[in-house]
Amino acid sequence: MSSDVFKEFQFLKATQKDVSEIKLFLCQDFIFNEPLNQALKSTADELMPLLTFLVESSVKDAFSILVKHKGTLVACVLNSLHTLSTNMAKIPAETFPEKATIIGNFINKMEENSLQRILNNDKQLSCSSTKYLVVEVISVSASIAGKGIAKKLMNDTEEMARQHNFNFILTIATNIRSQLLFEKIGYSTIYALQHKDYLTEDGRQIFHCPDNATICAKGMLKKI
Repeated sequence: MSSDVFKEFQFLKATQKDVSEIKLFLCQDFIFNEPLNQALKSTADELMPLLTFLVESSVKDAFSILVKHKGTLVACVLNSLHTLSTNMAKIPAETFPEKATIIGNFINKMEENSLQRILNNDKQLSCSSTKYLVVEVISVSASIAGKGIAKKLMNDTEEMARQHNFNFILTIATNIRSQLLFEKIGYSTIYALQHKDYLTEDGRQIFHCPDNATICAKGMLKKI
């Protein structure tokens, strides 16, 4: 897609001063369109502790990107930096309200199992020196859908990872649309967890996504 398409947009590195604006943007669109949130009928207030953690922990690493149109935030990708020695159960889910805890625990499980698959498949990786990015959130306003913004955000993320000699990019894709996007740009699925197999202690399925298309979450990898 021609770069002329993006001339009307500003692509900016996210900083600490942007945290409140990012959270407001995600509450207006992302929260209500994310299948796991829909499955639990979560409100913005119920998910705010989880959202705050993801935004603040990503912004501090200086690898997140904002997109603005006429001064208004219309898209973002939140990326966080890790090494293989990082404790992947990083979301302090047990401190959150119930629905945020459920989602936080699910993401932690997905990341832990995805990382284990990566380590099992590549014995050459060193826990202390292997650096990678995690795409925590990618969100594009419906008002600019179809303009290639999500793909550009991921291309820019990949370029940053390459410039900093990161080993790979990992994302936990919980929406069928994001899964298809990542597949299209060269990500491979290293771990998948079907919603029908993620159960409570008494055997009840936790996530019934109302879109009827999102039936699993995927840990997706792109090597740099």
